[in-house]
Amino acid sequence: MMLTTRPIEQDGSWGAKSRKEYILDGNGERIKLKSGEYKTRKICTVDWNEHDRAEEWRTAWSDAVNAALKRENISARVDHRSYKRQGVDIIPSVRLGVAASQMEKRGIRTELGDKNRAIAVSNNQLGQLRARIKKLKDWVYSQPLQHAPTIGNMMDGINRGQNLKSRWQRIADHKTAAQALIFVQRNGIDTVEQLADTVTEIHQQRYDLANTIKAQERRLSTLDKHLEQVDIFNQYKAMYSKYKKLTQTWSQDIDL
Repeated sequence: MMLTTRPIEQDGSWGAKSRKEYILDGNGERIKLKSGEYKTRKICTVDWNEHDRAEEWRTAWSDAVNAALKRENISARVDHRSYKRQGVDIIPSVRLGVAASQMEKRGIRTELGDKNRAIAVSNNQLGQLRARIKKLKDWVYSQPLQHAPTIGNMMDGINRGQNLKSRWQRIADHKTAAQALIFVQRNGIDTVEQLADTVTEIHQQRYDLANTIKAQERRLSTLDKHLEQVDIFNQYKAMYSKYKKLTQTWSQDIDL
């Protein structure tokens, strides 16, 4: 969506994009800078460029489309949110653009079209894999457990087996067993099923945290590149200023 960031006045003329607002101290007085100017901040005169406003419009658009689909008894629905925000584990397709779309309609394969076809195949395979995993998990949990050992019984069995090992092995294994016992006690785990569910949840949390860290690392890498560019700019800033002055001088000589 592209909109002007200038307001339209009542007489039809364009207004200012922003205005300056003085920043006041605790006594309500304007803060004076060393330059003699007063400290100010920029206040936009319209909120059309705000991210929250775009989100509001996109939500209203999807609601309107879904209402129209419902009136026409069409089961399909649209959602303005990304797959990630919806919690849908699907690989998003890439935007073709006008040129690639026209070529694909004429039966001409494009690189972007091939990417979308590969993504569609991957999503289909992932869907089948998730369905198989769900069936397997449902089958495992549906099996009756007869005389299933508790966590306490399992820990006792492990400790009895330590007698067959050397002293140093027993000490190391006892430390590991103690850590495991502390873990199950803190998480209120009494059965093997609870242990499996807890471990699965922890792995998911670690996976989500790893993705967050990777995103932050990519952001830091981008910022490092920006800082390098700033250093290069500062290094050649004086030279560039001299070049501009020489260019202006040459331009004036040519005009004369």
